[in-house]
Amino acid sequence: MREVLQRSGLLESMSGCFEDTGHPDYVEFSIAELISQRLIGLIQGYEDLHDHDCLRVDPTLALAVGRADILGHDRRKPVDYGKPLAGKRTLNRLELSSEPARKSARYRTIAVSVPQLENLLVDMFIREHEQPPTELRLDLDTTDFALHGQQEVRHFNAYYDHHCYTPLYIMCGDYPLLSRRRSSRVAPSTDVVQHLRNLPSYPVLSSAEPMRARVSA
Repeated sequence: MREVLQRSGLLESMSGCFEDTGHPDYVEFSIAELISQRLIGLIQGYEDLHDHDCLRVDPTLALAVGRADILGHDRRKPVDYGKPLAGKRTLNRLELSSEPARKSARYRTIAVSVPQLENLLVDMFIREHEQPPTELRLDLDTTDFALHGQQEVRHFNAYYDHHCYTPLYIMCGDYPLLSRRRSSRVAPSTDVVQHLRNLPSYPVLSSAEPMRARVSA
């Protein structure tokens, strides 16, 4: 998984969308390490941040994340000795990223560039093509993402018969161009036209002319 993430350029590109404004003397994990730990955890099926309070002692995961100290012997605090990876509280700083980071907020020290992050999938799609394609065939679809807690904007969807999100996906072949979380209260076609209008406005997409978009739903 580590090799796939490195070869795809996802870690490097995604890390460039964030900036840690915390004091260097108190930062033990780089943005790339936090993102890598979170992504590999998700790939393995560990969706909850609470899982990482157990995973943080795993030297194999620490090796995959890219930590030099895979046994956790060089941690700053004695209570963290033997724990080479970040716990849920540290990873939560990444989850609470704001734009820009609030300097007055003690724990919200990671800033994220939302436009840059939204352009990331399109940027990776462009880099996979040495020659700009003359035609793009876009597929739009939505599905259910089941919820089992009191998540924000949760709603019971009668069609899927459970509480869920109904995210919108825009694909071009096997490449995702957009993934947007939405409440299941909205219709499948909600905001689709607006998202399609935004795609050509991305600098990385407009630089790949000539392109024509044929939409198939």
